[in-house]
Amino acid sequence: MTLNAAGQLTRKPLPLDARRVRAAAPSVLKTLQPSYQHEPHPIALKLSAGLPPKVLKAKRTRRRRIRSYFGAVDNIAKVAWTIGARRHQGHLLCGYVMHVEGHRGVKGLRAAEGYGLGRHAAPDAAQCLVFALCEVFELHLEAVPHAFFIMPQASYDLARELMEPPLAQRAPLHTYLHHLLQAIPDKQLFPCVKGRFYKQMQIKLEQLVTSVTNEVVAVDFADLMRRLAVAEVCQA
Repeated sequence: MTLNAAGQLTRKPLPLDARRVRAAAPSVLKTLQPSYQHEPHPIALKLSAGLPPKVLKAKRTRRRRIRSYFGAVDNIAKVAWTIGARRHQGHLLCGYVMHVEGHRGVKGLRAAEGYGLGRHAAPDAAQCLVFALCEVFELHLEAVPHAFFIMPQASYDLARELMEPPLAQRAPLHTYLHHLLQAIPDKQLFPCVKGRFYKQMQIKLEQLVTSVTNEVVAVDFADLMRRLAVAEVCQA
């Protein structure tokens, strides 16, 4: 059985030169825009200020890959993050995997993953969250919906607590995380305790701590906090 030009099943063979062309997915953009250039969020500007050209080029490449796949940010339905962490050599190895879901007609994409270690900082439940949330702004995706699936229980509890205005004096990194969360308007937090993505993250972190690799980048959390003072984040 084959499909005819009307999209109906038929037992009658189609001509040899006939082609069934799939209709393009409808665009979610209702009107033409005078410009499709994304205006970076103030947080993104501060995170990128003064970075080496090689690092900035890598960030542009990641953004371009996502834009070229989906066509426009408006074609992105949701971004799902798996966030994990593991103690290593007295510090916290942080990791994230990012999946981007498109609107109808656009297949999802495993867009990015990253692993970092703050060698000059004691382990803190906020580190893996800050590491992932900075990527949200560096990819210029803060305006789309995000779902964060957080593996460490302490990190999930901290994130839930920081979703509300802080009631007491916080550690600097926790205050920094609070303002990053507040700067993402559409977000959801979920604990991640089982499932395929949980297992994949656990296996990956185990591989990174037991083998020599260049996948783990050094993260200077003190430098991140210097780049983005709390008072300036509040104005963003």
